[in-house]
Amino acid sequence: MKSFSKIYPEVRNSTTSMVAETKIVAEPETIAQIDAWMDQHLLDLELQYASFVTKNSLGKAIRQER
Repeated sequence: MKSFSKIYPEVRNSTTSMVAETKIVAEPETIAQIDAWMDQHLLDLELQYASFVTKNSLGKAIRQER
């Protein structure tokens, strides 16, 4: 697994980054929790995008009919 400092060099000296790296390495079950959290947020973003596209498509269709 890549370290946060390699992925995000701008936070190389950040205490938060070092704590996050330590926690992930020290607690493998944390990876599953982060994965579940990311999956949920990805699903939320996909639903928001689908809603956005639908609203825009409906708006465009209505404008074209006028």
